[in-house]
This record gives sequence, structure tokens and C-alpha cells, in this order.
Amino acid sequence: MEERNNKYELSALYIAVLSSLPFFFCADVAARSYTFEPSMLNVDGNDIDLSIFESGAQLPGTYYVDIMLNGKLVDTKEMEFSRERNKDGEFVLSSCLTQSMLNRYGVKVGDYPELFVNSSNGKVCGDLSVIPGAFSYFDFYNQQLNLSIPNVALYPKYKGIASEELWDNGINAFLMNYQANAQINQYRNKKNREVSSYWARIEPGMNIGSWRIRNLTTFTKENGNSEKRESVYTYAERGLTSIKSNLLIGESYTNSDIFDSISFRGIMLHSDESMVPYSKYAFAPVIRGIAQSQALIEVRQNGYLIHTVSVAPGAFEISDLPVTGSGGDLQVSVIETNGKNQSFTVPYTTPVIALRENYLKYSLVGGMYRSAYSGVDNTALIQMTAMYGMPWNLTTFVGFQGSEHYNSVATGVGLSMGDMGAISLDGIYARGQKEKQNKEDGYSWRVRYSKVFDITGTNFIAASHQYSSDGYQTLSDVLDTYGHSNYSYGGYANRSMRNSLTISQSMGEWGTFSFGGVRDEYRGNRSPQNSINALYSNSMEWGTLSLNWSQNKITDSSRSVKDKKENIFSFWVSIPLYRLLGNTSNNINATTQIQKYDNQKMQYEFGMNGRAFNRQLYWDISQRLAPGNENYNDASRLNLEWYGTYGQIRGGYGYSDSLRQMNAGISGTAIVHSNGVTFGQKQGGTIALVEAQGVDGAEVIGWPGVKTDFRGYTALGHLTPYQENTVSLNPA
Repeated sequence: MEERNNKYELSALYIAVLSSLPFFFCADVAARSYTFEPSMLNVDGNDIDLSIFESGAQLPGTYYVDIMLNGKLVDTKEMEFSRERNKDGEFVLSSCLTQSMLNRYGVKVGDYPELFVNSSNGKVCGDLSVIPGAFSYFDFYNQQLNLSIPNVALYPKYKGIASEELWDNGINAFLMNYQANAQINQYRNKKNREVSSYWARIEPGMNIGSWRIRNLTTFTKENGNSEKRESVYTYAERGLTSIKSNLLIGESYTNSDIFDSISFRGIMLHSDESMVPYSKYAFAPVIRGIAQSQALIEVRQNGYLIHTVSVAPGAFEISDLPVTGSGGDLQVSVIETNGKNQSFTVPYTTPVIALRENYLKYSLVGGMYRSAYSGVDNTALIQMTAMYGMPWNLTTFVGFQGSEHYNSVATGVGLSMGDMGAISLDGIYARGQKEKQNKEDGYSWRVRYSKVFDITGTNFIAASHQYSSDGYQTLSDVLDTYGHSNYSYGGYANRSMRNSLTISQSMGEWGTFSFGGVRDEYRGNRSPQNSINALYSNSMEWGTLSLNWSQNKITDSSRSVKDKKENIFSFWVSIPLYRLLGNTSNNINATTQIQKYDNQKMQYEFGMNGRAFNRQLYWDISQRLAPGNENYNDASRLNLEWYGTYGQIRGGYGYSDSLRQMNAGISGTAIVHSNGVTFGQKQGGTIALVEAQGVDGAEVIGWPGVKTDFRGYTALGHLTPYQENTVSLNPA
């Protein structure tokens, strides 16, 4: 009971003192000291020392404070403050700055051997007075510990990279991304044929210390056929931060800075640019096209299915590809519900190589060749590439590939020309022997150029690849012939040249325009192949519009002529009705689309889409009209997707006179960690386990439906490794 009374008296004293402060602050500003009379506080003041308040100081103790370095927030934490005298003999509140803290804040602690001293309580704390011009002070009323340290005593802050003192391996956990889709097409004709297809994708993984184990496996099943399973990759990797590199063991893909990306099973050691300031992240292509009906898009790289998505009729764009390696052509199949399928190739070429001076980028690979074709021999291979940034904005690079049946060497140079852009020139000499054939050799050379015109807002990328002799072949061209009796030589067969051009133009309030084209030329009588796409888009106050034209080579098994060029035009408009309705939470949009195909009449589509239930439900409804069009019917479509705390579910229904289509899907993430199992929406890249113990239903701001579960956990992906990522919660 006595203890409770003492606590009450201390609280009463503190409150009484604080409540009396305003009266004293009203005194003459010239006053230098104040006197408090303990007897006026209505407590036993015989043993109470009020001198701390007479000098304008505050009580020592533990406070939750923002730590500011040169005016910028660098940390927020509980700090214990004690009463000490400064150099002027005045009492101030001071806290212990540990070596770990100053390292995290970027202080060059190694340059000041006398920085750390033993305090009276035995802790090793930093004495900022050792650094000329440095000091700290505690702003009690704003609860801020302010540190002022000259820049000469701080490491440079690099944009886009966190201090290495903040890097860690994360937590040990088992991860599982999953996605499953099912689609049933019922053709309403005399036979009433039904076609069903199922597709699933799992990405299991495990984090153990500094190691990351990852796998990507896809499953497909169609119309009662046996299930087909493909393992795209399985590997274990870890970062080697001391040398800014990554070590990978297992099945993966090489990069394509010099050679074409190949699949291998073995070991790869390569530099990791995500650990480097101003890092250049892996380039990923954007696939654009036009679907003539509700369609399933399949994307393959090196023969492996890496992505699939169901799209509505009209123009589509795929920008979230899980591309493996840094390049390699992508084979795109557009599986139409009307039976008129398309297929085309999207060239995937890395941008021009131009490294900073003294920066080394390398890759060492050793193992076995891993083909997408069944039955191909496992042939040992090695690959070595190195690029180095030299003075005068030059970059040189060399490479070597070797196996039992194939060898190639490459060399080249890249030049960064400042305002004139960047250019690279490289050549490859290859010598190989296909199974049961004579040895052949040949060479190719490639020139690449890129330039951003800041004044006009134009981005220009051009590449030309010349195959100067018939005998040139890649490692895959040769090794795929061993053990695979049905292998059909393709790829670079008889190709003499490939030219590609990409131009994007920003026109400010007038929108943006982009143009892309690829031309392949061949030896012999084979005609050149062209692929062209042009897009104009603009966002205005009243809505968004886009105009798209594409020309692709299509493959149609129902036609006697397999290869044909087809022009497709599309005009699309979206009007944000939610602005007119004054309700920004539902995001209701009205859309109109007009499409025109060669030798066919116009098609019109009208629709609406939006969100509901705190943006967790996305809905999309549309009606297509095809007046006088023999190949297409009027059709209706409805799609729904729910973004829940524990995952995502989706479903769709389409109806026309000739077809009824139903589809459903589910996706999500599961994380098994030391505190249990957490389920959430499907995540990618670097994933954070968000913990707010005991807080149920707190929303992660900016991510519809991503909320903490009943225990206070959720998962959030798409974070950037080796950078500071901010995650904000709304507990309401």
C-alpha cells in the first residue's frame, strides 16, 4: 500500500509542477531563474528537490523519440535519457548513442578512434564532441533527439540503396506462392462440344539463414489428356555482400549480356547489381497485342511456359512477366475461344551495355546443359563473361562458352557518349558440330544504340544483328540435336539479319506515342518477316484514350496458308464516372472499344468496371456488338475478383449464341515462420512478414484487402532488396 501511495505522490507532484509552469512562463522574460515552493504542492515536500525544474530541465527516464540526423528522420525508438552536465555546466538530458546506431546512420566511426567511451553505467557510448562541429540535443517538447554531424564525417548517401549496416538475412521461413485457374468452353452448335483446361503454378521456397531456396513448377491439363508438369527452375542462392555478388546452385538461366540465355543445371557466381548504388535492375519486356475474342495468353521462354493469363477481347498488355535470365525471345500464343489462334515472337534484348568506370560485372557458370526438349543429352558446359568500365566512358567485355560439341568466343566494346547516347558493338565466333553432321563455324556481329532525348522526351533504342555466314549457330542449336530425334533446327536457321527499333515519345499534355518494329531477313527464297506495333495514349481530366495498330505474322491451322500478316486496329476510351459521382472509393469507369480486323467489319464493346467493399472487390461487365460480322457473335461478359486477407479468388462468365464460357481461379501466399502460419494474397519478389501483434484487420495502405489476420500478421511482397522500404498500416 505504501508503494502505491509513493507512486501517486510522484504523479501528483509531476502533474502539479507541469500545471504550474504556464504561470511562471508569464513572468518577465528577463528572469533567469525560478523558485518552486514544495509546500504549495500539497504534498510532503521535505525531501523533494525541485531544482531540476528551476533550471528549465526535464525529468530523466525512457522516452519514445524520433532521431533526426541533420534534419532528416533516420530512426524512431525508445531511448533512455539520464541527467548530465554539458560543457557549460548546465543540466541536460543525454542518451547513449551506441556504435551500432552510429554505423546505421552512416557515421565514419573508424575515422575517430576516441569516439566511444565508457559511460558511468558501463555502457560504451559515442561522444559526438570528438567529431569537430558535431553535437546533439534533445527537443523534449517535440520528442526528438537531434544529431548534427558534418557531412565530412558521414558516408555518402547513395540514392536507391540502404546503408550496409541495415542489411540482414531476414527471418527463417517456408514460403509458398500458388495460383490455379480452370476454364470451360461450351460450344453451342450441333455437337455441343465442351472443352476444359486447367492450369496451376506453385512457387515453393525456403529461407534458411543467408540461403534462399526457390522453385517454379507449372501444371497443365486439357480435355482429359494426361497432366503435364514442367519445372522451370529449382535452385538455392545466397548473397555474398562482401563482393557484391550472388551464388546460385541448381537449375536456372544464364544472363544474356553477351550470349543468348540458356538453361543449365549447376553453379553460377555472378555480380549482383541490386547491391550497388544506382543499381540497374533486370530489364523485362512488355508484350502487347490484340485478342479477337476472350483468349488465353501463353508466354514461353526457351520452350518453358512462364506465364499465362486470360484476357478480354481487344488490346492487351502484359508487363508483369516472371522473365528468367536477362533476355531471349519470348514465344507468345493467343488461344482464342473462336478457334482462330495467333502466335508471334517478342524479341527480348537487353539495353546497351555501358558501365561506370572501374565497375566490374561478371558471371561464371559451370554445369550441365538443360534443354526444354525431352530426351536431349545432358552435356557439360562452362560459360564465362566479364564486363569492365574503363576511363573515357568505355566499357569492354569478353565471353567464352564451351562444351564437348561447341565452343564460342565473344568480345566487344560499349561507349557512353553522354548527350549523344550509348552504343555497343560486339562479335561472336562459334564452332560446333550437330549430331551426325560435320563441324561448322561462323560468326555474327551486333550493334546496339540507345538515346534519351531529354528536350523532346524521346526514348530511342535500335539494334542490328548480322549473321555473316551460314555456319553460325548457338550453343542451344547444337546441343539440342543430341539425343532428341525429333528436333527441328530453327532459331537462327538461314537467318541473315535481324533489325529492331523502339521509339517512345512523350508529348506532355498531348499524351505519349510509341512505335516498335522487328524485321527478320533470311537467306534463300524465304521472305522477310515483319512485326510492327504503334500505340498512342493520353490521359485527360475527362478520361483516358488509346489508339493501337499492330501487324503480326499469325499461324492458323484452319487456313491452307499458314503464315499471313494481319492488321488489327483498336480504339479504346475509359471515362472515370467516380469523379462525376463524387465517390473515389468505388473507381467506377465506363469503357468503349472499337476494333477492326482485316477483311472484317467493325466490332463494338461497351462496359463498366470498378471496385466495391473498400476496394476489395473488382468487377468488370461488358457487351460486345458485332453487327453484320459472320465470324463473331454478340457476346456478354462478367468478371469478378476478390482481394481478401487470406488470398484472392476470381471468376468469370461469358455468353454468346455460339459459346458459353466459365472460368475460376484462386491464388495466394502462405508463410510458415517461428510464430505460426500466415496466409495472404499472392506476392512476388522480396516479401515482408508484417507483424502488429494483437491488431486484427489493420490495412496495409495502398494494397486493397491486404490486412493483418486475427493474430496481427500479414504478408506484403514486391519490395526491393537492399533498399529501405516503407510499409504503412491503417488500424481503423
